[in-house]
Amino acid sequence: MTAALVSGLKEMSRPLTFLRYKEVWWVWALYAGTYVAANGISTVAESLGVGAGAPKLVGTTAVNLPASIIKDQALARMFSATAATTAAAAAVSRMPLASYALFTLRDIVSIAASFTLPEAVASHLTEARDWSTAAAEGTSQLLVPSAMQLITTPLHLVGLDIFNRPAASTAMRMQMLGRLYGSSLALRFGRTGIAFGLGGVVNKKVRDALRKPPQRISLPLPAAA
Repeated sequence: MTAALVSGLKEMSRPLTFLRYKEVWWVWALYAGTYVAANGISTVAESLGVGAGAPKLVGTTAVNLPASIIKDQALARMFSATAATTAAAAAVSRMPLASYALFTLRDIVSIAASFTLPEAVASHLTEARDWSTAAAEGTSQLLVPSAMQLITTPLHLVGLDIFNRPAASTAMRMQMLGRLYGSSLALRFGRTGIAFGLGGVVNKKVRDALRKPPQRISLPLPAAA
């Protein structure tokens, strides 16, 4: 694990090398598709003069869930031998409904925390706490997606444990959570903070800049002869 961490840190010092990895492009496509869906729904809602909260949650989740499955299948094919991939596909077909339900709930909560809840938190901070709009929006977008991992991490871990150990008792699952929760939370906190925290802030700034009407440039008239 230490060797893998050192190798990862070395590659981070050369960010352009990531572009040659197909798995990076699959992950990029997932996040890009999710942001395109969220931005498109927000734009349509604004043009119609209706709230974007519920439509954005439903529409973005509808894009993110199947895209996540396609991405996971692609990565499984890339990193597994043929026999292992076949076995994994068979295992997925036998995944308990409880695991599917927990994973779906995990993703819905994550999407809500990334695209819907930050706006509500920012509104509360500006109205009840007298924060500036920019500070409230930036802070809520940076913190809410990662903070919600406190809830989604156990959903993720229990869903995996039900799949791997369907006969495990509640006590055994609690022991598993106690053992893995901290490290899993740290990993998911960092990943979500970058992808949907910092990414959400940058996305909003770019979207706001693109939606501004072009400024008219007035050129000075030549002086009369």
